[in-house]
Amino acid sequence: KDGDGTISHSELSEMMRAMGMSATAEEIAQMMSAIDRDGNGSIEFAEFLQVMGRSLSEVDSKEEVLQAFAVFDKDGDGTITAVELAEIMQRLGQNLTDKEIREMISEADMNDDGAIDAEEFWRLMTYKS
Repeated sequence: KDGDGTISHSELSEMMRAMGMSATAEEIAQMMSAIDRDGNGSIEFAEFLQVMGRSLSEVDSKEEVLQAFAVFDKDGDGTITAVELAEIMQRLGQNLTDKEIREMISEADMNDDGAIDAEEFWRLMTYKS
């Protein structure tokens, strides 16, 4: 939210609420502790995806994950583009640069088409390290 490219404890809590997921302060602290491998008190994007993937894979079916995908896929074409991702992140309080958005897309884009399709989103959200 503050534009530093990382997610703090309070930002993680806000983002989860914005995405319809609830977690107590203790659960957020546990997630931070488990994912913040370098102990710097913040979560980088790749670490955030692991948190979300674990949360979704523990409680949600593939159908529910794909419903979440549909929220990101604003035009319904079956992909999440950089523009769509930027819009969602901005609504979540993350004003990211074009470079940061491209990096986020490239982390999930397994077929190198410049977008995230439903299968890539599913893999991303259910990845277990």
